[in-house]
Amino acid sequence: MFLDKRSLDIVKTLIKNPQIKSKELEESMNLTRRQINYSIKKINESLITLELPKIDRSRNGHFIVNKQIIDYLTKSEPFVSKKTTYYIPTENERVLFLILYLIAKTEDVSLAHIAEILEVSKNTVINDLKLANEMLENGNLKISYSRITGYNIVGMEINVRKLIRVIISKLLKVYQGDEAISRITKIKIDNAHDKIKSIEKQLDLYYTDQSFEAMAYVILLNERRIEQGHLIEADFHNGFLEMNGTKEYRITCEMLEEYSYWPKQEKEWLVLQFLTASLQYTEVEHMEDDTLVTAINEMVKSFEEKSYITIEDKKSFINRLLLHLRPAYYRLKYHLTFDSDTYHNFIKGNENYSLLFDLVKETVYPIEKLIHEKIPKNELSLISFFFGAELMRQGIDLDNKIYAVVVCTNGISISKLLRLTLSKLFPEFIFLPPLSIREFKKYHKKYDIVFTTVPLNSDKPVFLVNALLTESEKNSLSIQVLNELGLRSNGFSTEEVLKVVSHYASITDESGLKLALKQLIEKDAPSKSHSINREEGLPGLDFYLSEKTIQVVDEVKDWKTAIRLACQPLLEKRVITPDYVEALIEQNDTEETYSFLGCSMAIPHASSERGVISDAFAMLILKQPVTFRNNKKISLITPLAIHNQTLHLKAVNQLAGLAEDKEKIAKLMTLSDPAEILHCIINKTEELMK
Repeated sequence: MFLDKRSLDIVKTLIKNPQIKSKELEESMNLTRRQINYSIKKINESLITLELPKIDRSRNGHFIVNKQIIDYLTKSEPFVSKKTTYYIPTENERVLFLILYLIAKTEDVSLAHIAEILEVSKNTVINDLKLANEMLENGNLKISYSRITGYNIVGMEINVRKLIRVIISKLLKVYQGDEAISRITKIKIDNAHDKIKSIEKQLDLYYTDQSFEAMAYVILLNERRIEQGHLIEADFHNGFLEMNGTKEYRITCEMLEEYSYWPKQEKEWLVLQFLTASLQYTEVEHMEDDTLVTAINEMVKSFEEKSYITIEDKKSFINRLLLHLRPAYYRLKYHLTFDSDTYHNFIKGNENYSLLFDLVKETVYPIEKLIHEKIPKNELSLISFFFGAELMRQGIDLDNKIYAVVVCTNGISISKLLRLTLSKLFPEFIFLPPLSIREFKKYHKKYDIVFTTVPLNSDKPVFLVNALLTESEKNSLSIQVLNELGLRSNGFSTEEVLKVVSHYASITDESGLKLALKQLIEKDAPSKSHSINREEGLPGLDFYLSEKTIQVVDEVKDWKTAIRLACQPLLEKRVITPDYVEALIEQNDTEETYSFLGCSMAIPHASSERGVISDAFAMLILKQPVTFRNNKKISLITPLAIHNQTLHLKAVNQLAGLAEDKEKIAKLMTLSDPAEILHCIINKTEELMK
């Protein structure tokens, strides 16, 4: 049993100088407080195993090392020998070794056998067996005891095989874990290494070192389980199997002829080990996963749209993502993901990556749609690392980025529209997903600035904005924000810069240079250009609204009745379900979250999951306005049914322009014919496009 070198050095230092304080220990060993605390915790777990007192601390911060510890370690041969390490597994690691021993056993196992193999007392084994059972519960397995065969792991064999993958991967990360695995399982893996190398050559790929090593043990442990009569259930994949057509399946079956006598499900399980192993390198062009490539392209595009960051060498980045996501795809498809929070725990402890994780979580829906599963947070964390590494490669320093929060009470679509507007205005900021007031009050992650449609308290700069900003409001806001953050200190104009340049250099294209300088200094022209490109080809109001979805009535009983009536044409067209109508009423039955435009238009809408079948808008015109929960008097109710979350922004923008035009609204209130109303609205949207 061994202690890692850092922990051993700490023990030696504490024995020599037990009065040393944490700060002094950090400085003398060039370690962080977190590293010191982790090592002390590990040392104490080992001391408890040896039935020795823990290392404690006094009130004034000194370490307390019991004399029993000093006597044991100074008299212990490994401590005084020339060896550099003396490693004692943690309690959790020891439990993993115990489970592995029972999975790989070739003989009857008693309490004495386990105590001998783990080099601990029988009392410790009894406690470890209890902990092992608790760990196995998550995989629907348990340890049972028989007087004839001793201790055994019982449960479905597929769960045992999944457990083998997890345990081997974890124990290979333990100091000298490979030696311990070989000792406990009595397995020699040289032959398995040769098989894997041969398959790598045939497939023209290379597995990561960790996957290469793990697969060798997994293959041989699977072989042992089969020889002992422990077979995977024939329907372990629930009748769904799509790997039979893969190159891995064809070549692996050819290369592993010695396993030809195995049952079909065992060969399928073996191939699955290769499909889910992490790759170091392969020729992406050789992969046969067009649908996955398409989904990854959609994911990257969505990330760029939501983060407003452009991935420069997109092809190379997508290829690297495919290299990682292909094994992850099969892990998720066949429920072979590890129930571990290792990567996510790091994400939670790092503010920048935590924010990046939130953005990635918004963009992985194409992959989730493909596998019909939600991606677990640990897999999401790994994808976040990929995006984080790419941003750093591009020189985008997440630490120096300004993170902006948008708080909007006007519902989903208007919140998105506001976020989009602000991101164009401030392309150097990273905009986090829009928040409601209640979400903002519970939000504890990093942010540097707040844009909000309602007054809020925050220790960060807060800017109160309208949900729909006019050009003059945008210009004013830009100056306020950049001055507040100290990001714009120059007050010179394009003409002044042009004058200086012309004094020292010959200008061949004055108008072109002037435009470029204007874009550089004012930061307005690129944003407007980007806005035009972004909306090019998007459907307008005439796509979503029709004569059949427009109604005119004199008055209604209350706002709830108004919403139900406004939604009726959408129900008749089977664009929405009745549940969606109730969702709109539920979301608007509060003073905070109800959505409206201008002075007299409400646009009730909810997420598509609440009951949207396809895309359409409706409109109810009330000759007598109805009062909503926030005391707003509304004459036009336009329920939005948005199924495709990327196409509607242009139409909503046009709707907002209509709502702000008091003359046009007054004109609509005089009309009764849906055809005339639609014509009036379309004329307005055409004016907006000029």
